[in-house]
Amino acid sequence: MKLALIGFGGLGGIVAEHLARDRQASFVGVVARAHHRERIRAVLGDVPVVDTAAALLALEPELVIECASHEAFRHYAEPVLRAGIDLLAVSVGVLAEAPYRAHLLEVATETGATLQIPAGA
Repeated sequence: MKLALIGFGGLGGIVAEHLARDRQASFVGVVARAHHRERIRAVLGDVPVVDTAAALLALEPELVIECASHEAFRHYAEPVLRAGIDLLAVSVGVLAEAPYRAHLLEVATETGATLQIPAGA
């Protein structure tokens, strides 16, 4: 499975380290701030580091894992779902806003994508 990760802070780095061991998963890229590049390369090798939704979508991930801020979630979630790409969300507090949550679920339904919320998130 082709994965992309949004965020490479404390949680994103841990998620990447664990998933990098899975032989069935491969990272096609990471959305992260420039100061994380060295750590990203140490964990994932030479994967693209991008900073726009368009660049993320161009990587053609099959699943995007969001481990960033509510702001980042708001920036990337809709374009990912609109592209028909499944999204696993960790910043679920942003989904407490009922109209926003309903909108994203509507987008996911329209495109056939899933918005996944892991237990404990």
